Amino acid sequence: MAWFSAAVKNLSTGFVPKLLSFGDLQVLTTGLLAEGGYSFVYSAREVSPNPRLFAVKKVLAQDPETREVAEMELSLLKRFTGKPGFVRCFGSHVKEGHNKRSEYYMLLEYCGHGSLVDLLYKKLRSGDFERRPPMAQERILLIFAEVAAAVAQMHAQDPPVAHRDLKLENVLGVSPDRF
Repeated sequence: MAWFSAAVKNLSTGFVPKLLSFGDLQVLTTGLLAEGGYSFVYSAREVSPNPRLFAVKKVLAQDPETREVAEMELSLLKRFTGKPGFVRCFGSHVKEGHNKRSEYYMLLEYCGHGSLVDLLYKKLRSGDFERRPPMAQERILLIFAEVAAAVAQMHAQDPPVAHRDLKLENVLGVSPDRF
């Protein structure tokens, strides 16, 4: 019945699954995870006998400035893939539209353990948030050390790279103990 619940939710949100190809990998988007000013992140399942879960980020580039931002993000994802503290990028493609509009698709590691916000707050059915019990100081320091190490890698580049959107929602868990 889980598939039925997902289908009803998709109908209520207007989400329509989409089949996407990234080289030899084909994935089917299964739901909207998040959205920002000009981007959307979807959950996706590989189309294969042993499907893996992925995230697909779609960035809408409507002008030279947003195209440059999308290309920089894609370049950095590829540069940092496989390094501790960074989401892995498994592929990408660009769908060129009319009037110089483009859609950048990035096939990313699915981080199913939520974000730092999920560690601190529980989202209630009403949409409100309830504070979770405080974390142990040791766990806080371990997470902080992982984030600081990733930022240090970015700052050590030539030229240095600034994240510019580092916040609790953007620090994602790849396992219960790793962000």
